[in-house]
Amino acid sequence: MFRIFFSVCAMSILSLLQGCSSGPSLDHQPYYRGPAEANTNSATVYVFRPVHSAARRVTLYITLDEQQVAELPSGGYLKLQLSEGTHVFEAKTPPLGGPYIGDRFNLTVKKGNVYFIAGEIRETPPSDDQTLGIVKDDLFSGERLFFRWAMVPQEMAEKRMSFCRLVPPTPI
Repeated sequence: MFRIFFSVCAMSILSLLQGCSSGPSLDHQPYYRGPAEANTNSATVYVFRPVHSAARRVTLYITLDEQQVAELPSGGYLKLQLSEGTHVFEAKTPPLGGPYIGDRFNLTVKKGNVYFIAGEIRETPPSDDQTLGIVKDDLFSGERLFFRWAMVPQEMAEKRMSFCRLVPPTPI
């Protein structure tokens, strides 16, 4: 009886952990190679997550205006074309992913412009005006880390994105 109970518990835990490490494979996907090009009919939005050991196995579910557009693993980036206006951006974590990387905020874009949004994990609190949503922090392995989504300038974003691979978006 104990063996059956243990097996059921182990299988349940493993199925929950799948959400932390699953997501689209980035194998054979191209790395970002800029420069970014604007589209005159829509806003071009790049969403990326540089690799960080604190969340490298956590895949985020990215939604725009309440519709899931992609699963974004650490080290991945998305290229989205959005209509001009304000959109609700949300990054959700799987059940065991923790609440720190996820966030929800309004994103206002104009057609013809290019935007770069980074899911950042930093060792120091941010002191710039790039934060979208809120900054969250907690201790991980004895180190305080700060989590946020940020609107990053193009030059900085393209350098950081050169280590990220394309994640195909889910059709909206």
